[in-house]
Order: sequence, then structure tokens, then C-alpha cells
Amino acid sequence: MNTVADDDVVAKMNEHKKKYLTGTKHDQDCGFNTIECDLKNNSPGKVQRWIDGDTLYVYAKSGDCREQRYSIRVLGIDCPECTKNPGGFVAHYCIQDTNYNDHNEPYGYEAWLAAKKLLPEGSKVVLTCDRDYCQRDNTRRRLLAYLGYEKDGASYDFSTEMARAGMAFTGTNFNAKKNKQICAAEAEALNNGVGFWSLSDKTNKSSRFYEVIKKMQGKKWLNSGKHKNCAGI
Repeated sequence: MNTVADDDVVAKMNEHKKKYLTGTKHDQDCGFNTIECDLKNNSPGKVQRWIDGDTLYVYAKSGDCREQRYSIRVLGIDCPECTKNPGGFVAHYCIQDTNYNDHNEPYGYEAWLAAKKLLPEGSKVVLTCDRDYCQRDNTRRRLLAYLGYEKDGASYDFSTEMARAGMAFTGTNFNAKKNKQICAAEAEALNNGVGFWSLSDKTNKSSRFYEVIKKMQGKKWLNSGKHKNCAGI
């Protein structure tokens, strides 16, 4: 015999089906034990809001699921960290703060601004991943994906362009198949001295440059001039 609580669960599941599922493949694409539908490779979407330079919310349509919101961690890059506004994770975004530490690095705020300028809210993107379905990161419910977009009739990759602007490193804990092209863009930014590569005195531990890269790159990288992710490239 069903209890009131059981009836509530059934009602919520039926509401979930009605809201998110439109086709017969929903068991594969939109498991009822998850809040979000699995995100397929090459899913169209649009930017809702940037959290920082490499994390954002998008609205996307995946497979037979209706459009819904996804939390995305951009693949292939790592931007400097920034201080977030005190609004909880759902409302988080970068704020300007010159009190630098491990959670607020130089150019973290600037990287957020660069991401917003490159792909403003409402921008159309194509979310791609290194597998048929985008994987989740190890610690949060974010999905790992690249952001493809078009401008003036040409196609671009967000990760590559952020590295080219000196607003993102190739250093990341997540393996990325586009690593080669992102490394090339990072080398271009380094050679041109743009973004955080413009900071002077690159070998002085007390410099702002050293502050921004010490966590992601390390002193060994400073001496060798090449990030471990780009070795052999």
C-alpha cells in the first residue's frame, strides 16, 4: 500500500518526465536518478552566466531531452582563481580584489572579464567533449566540455582563444585532446607578452607574475620555460 510519501515521489518523477523528456530514449539520456540529463558531444547551447574564467552555466539541448541548464568546467585550460561575491555558489561570480592568495590570484578577475567579453550571456555555443558524453569532474557536479563558437564566419575554440589572450594556462587536472593547439596558443601568448605574461620580473618570487603561476605551473616550469602538459609539443 502506497503511503503519502510514496505518492509524492511518484508525482515528482512524473513531473520530471513531463518537464524534461520528449522521446523514447530518455532512459539512456536522462536517467531519473540524476538531476541533469547526460550531455552529449556536439550539443548546441547558449551561455547563461560566467562564474569565473573557466566555469559557467549554459542552457543546452542534449539528445531527446528538452533544453535545461548545465554547470560546465571548460576543458583544456585553467584560469587564475578569483574572489567570489558572497551569494552562494548558484549566484557566484568574480569580484575585483587585490588581496592575493591561493584563492584569489592576479588576473583571476581579468580572466572572468575576458570570458564574458569573448562569449557574453546569450552567446550561441557548441559543447563538445572527448567522449560521446561529457564527463563530470572529480569533486563537483560540473561537466567537462569545450566551447565552440562562430564569429565573422569563422569557427573558434574558447579554450584556445583564452590561452592565446594570456588569460588561461594549459595547466589542468583534466586530460584534454585539444591540448596541442592550446599549448601552441599559450606559447604565442608568452612570446607576445600578452595577458598575465606581460607581468614583469618572471623569476622573482615576490613579483605578481610568480604569484599568478606558482600554483598551476611551479618553479620548475619557470626555469624550463615549458609546462609539463606541453612537453614534446
